[in-house]
Amino acid sequence: MARVAPVEPLQAAPSRKPLFDDFLRERGAVPNMFRTLAHDPELLQAWFAMFRTTLREGAVSTRVKEIVAVRVSKLNSCTYCLGSHTGLARRFGATDPQIAALLDEGPPADFAPGEQAALAFAEEMTKRPQGVREETWEELRKHWSERQVVEIVAVAAMFNSFNRFNNALQVDLTVYPSKLG
Repeated sequence: MARVAPVEPLQAAPSRKPLFDDFLRERGAVPNMFRTLAHDPELLQAWFAMFRTTLREGAVSTRVKEIVAVRVSKLNSCTYCLGSHTGLARRFGATDPQIAALLDEGPPADFAPGEQAALAFAEEMTKRPQGVREETWEELRKHWSERQVVEIVAVAAMFNSFNRFNNALQVDLTVYPSKLG
């Protein structure tokens, strides 16, 4: 059970109604993490902007960003983020065997070399807060431009933060309508 009750969409500050309406339109429900953040409307707006900006299709595909999110969330044992992002990774093209590998011991050979490098880098970021080893960095740079590296690292860093927030507050899984979720 959640340690902090999520704000009901109808009880959210009027300035946050458009944000909640976007989630309802896109997903059929407002994610409990964002409903929890709604206790502080400025924090909600900042984290929502970071979420949208980081996961958008950029120099790195949303598919790659979602597989990184899933792997980091698995490493951090964040049931909440796994509940949303395994489905999103599938929606953006990750296969069932790839998802299974992300939830197990690591990426299988059917990830492209650049994807394997991104996953290895994100995993090391998560497990080694003191920094990523030079050989891991060099492998990542073989496959990705500086802008792409920044996007990959931003996803891993954001999910390390989101995972800790959701785990600390024991945020309940969001229930999505079956046709959207």
